[in-house]
Amino acid sequence: MSMKIRKYFHTKRITNVKTILSARETGLPDESVDVVLLYDVPQMVSDREKLLEELHRVLKPDGILFATAEHLDPTNEFMKIFSKTNLFTLIEQRGEVFRFKRV
Repeated sequence: MSMKIRKYFHTKRITNVKTILSARETGLPDESVDVVLLYDVPQMVSDREKLLEELHRVLKPDGILFATAEHLDPTNEFMKIFSKTNLFTLIEQRGEVFRFKRV
């Protein structure tokens, strides 16, 4: 996690933040996470469906997933990754940042 992000969390008194460097099996309990930041990752993961299944498992029912498509074509490659599993629904896109909700 960058120093800028750490400082932001400290300023806002947000303490329940963890960086997990795993494409699968996070070790987190089911439905225990409010927000997932998946920035610049999907193109580096070979089993993208397993990754999305794990994120879906750990996100709370009203959880939000933020993801970026920096190295993938946003309208084709990137959205195909998410549409294959039907685990997330696109809520909003701002440039290369996508906000999904758990289905």
